[in-house]
Amino acid sequence: MNFKAALCVVKTENGILFCKREDNGLWVIPGGGIEKDEKPEKAAIRELEEETGIIAKNVKFKGIWNFDLLGKKSRHAVFEALGEIKGELRPSWETPKVKFFSDEEINKKMPKYIQTLLKQLEKEDFFEIDASGFEWWVAGRFIFGKLKKKIRSLLVRGF
Repeated sequence: MNFKAALCVVKTENGILFCKREDNGLWVIPGGGIEKDEKPEKAAIRELEEETGIIAKNVKFKGIWNFDLLGKKSRHAVFEALGEIKGELRPSWETPKVKFFSDEEINKKMPKYIQTLLKQLEKEDFFEIDASGFEWWVAGRFIFGKLKKKIRSLLVRGF
């Protein structure tokens, strides 16, 4: 299967781990792009540590999350951390805030597409879902984040 990104859901007694993206301000499940010749599970583990400081030794492939953002389609592999996790919460340049959210906080603060993913994770051993509930405000913030990054790189390099 061809995936663009890999995510790693971490559940503990403190809740579910999220990180806040620097580029668009969204709270997201830790994850990111899969590098050339990298296996999706390795990408999920790597991104989790890079973005949050948390180290997972074992992950389980739980599902596929399909996105269609303004006609651009991508498939994301969803993993769940299993067993012992190590490390301490630490923000990064990409994710300046990391935090465990309780079920109550998730229900109040997270967009429906995140809530849908987490419900599927609980219900089934394996799932494939479309992020059809991907709210337009999220798309707007995503696009704003891309523009912000481009403008910043132009300013750094100079016009």
